[in-house]
Amino acid sequence: MGSGQGDRISGVLDQHPDLAVGGGGRRGGWTTLGRAQTVRIDREQFSPEVQSVLHGDGPSTEVLYRLGVGRTYMKGMGLITNSQRGVWTVTEAGQSCTEDQFSSLHAAFVASRNK
Repeated sequence: MGSGQGDRISGVLDQHPDLAVGGGGRRGGWTTLGRAQTVRIDREQFSPEVQSVLHGDGPSTEVLYRLGVGRTYMKGMGLITNSQRGVWTVTEAGQSCTEDQFSSLHAAFVASRNK
């Protein structure tokens, strides 16, 4: 992976809740996991080289792995929920979350995981 590409993937995790649902749930709707991943990858304009980097020995890619981590964090922060496997929705809290609130929620979630 080229210099800075790893930071670019990591930066995806520091976005608002529409990261996890590809923007579809931002208006209170829902989206499937596959669509969310496709929309996010397209929006970030990751090169084919970056998209092909395996996470560890695979079979998943680093991009898909990190998107999954982002969903885990945002679910833990109460910003998104999944009503069934592979279906994600932005919660009311996620719809109204400001950047300042996001930063505070993120810090609290990380602290709770490190206990």
